[in-house]
Amino acid sequence: MRLLHRTNLAILLINAFSKQIIRNATIFLNENFFDFVIKDDGYCVFYDLEPSEYKINIICPGFKDKEIKIETEENGIVIIKQKIFYSIDSPFLRDSLKFEFHTKNLKNQKIILEQENNLNFLKLANPIEKDSREVFMNIQELDTKLLYQDYIYFLNEVKTKLPFDGYDIIKNCYLLKEPAQNKIESGGKFKILWDLETDNLGKTVLPYSNFFMKRKNLVFCLKIDEEIKKFKVDLSKELPKDMTFRFNL
Repeated sequence: MRLLHRTNLAILLINAFSKQIIRNATIFLNENFFDFVIKDDGYCVFYDLEPSEYKINIICPGFKDKEIKIETEENGIVIIKQKIFYSIDSPFLRDSLKFEFHTKNLKNQKIILEQENNLNFLKLANPIEKDSREVFMNIQELDTKLLYQDYIYFLNEVKTKLPFDGYDIIKNCYLLKEPAQNKIESGGKFKILWDLETDNLGKTVLPYSNFFMKRKNLVFCLKIDEEIKKFKVDLSKELPKDMTFRFNL
């Protein structure tokens, strides 16, 4: 008889906008509920699973449902960091300034929205060395709002994508998802990339961020196929706190 070695699964659910860890989600594996343990660091850990293919369904009130498919191996552990996005009608955004994007053909799809305004408050303190994940910023202390976020770094007309995926509390530096392919010098400008996911009606929502949206005139840029669409928002006037800007793509 063949001895079957079991496997473990660890899932970290992250609010895509606030970067706070989500601890109140319901998680199904292959449409069945399995007991799991929520660790101090926020990971939901499933122990002693049968090595197999799994469809993971994540349900959390106020957020868009998420489905992930994975395959586990014997004597292994699968670690997943998963962003969870607000639903278009989320009660958490009821009294918030927000931006809705309505599409016709992009249903249940990921879209990348580039905010064209420079993040002038963010600076690269030291160059990023080749083959290093370490990013030393002018903001040395850990600020969770900067984590699990993708940025575009511009220097001398060269554009580099920098995905922040962690923080080294010993060295006081942020960590890239993958090592830098080339040395990246300091002195450039940062812009933010917003990951969004549309629902089954092709709609998605981006909450206003006082941290990242300091400009009075915001410009968002979205590339669909080969067409680039730009959306301008005037925030120079006082607006109702529950104001919703809607854009049709």
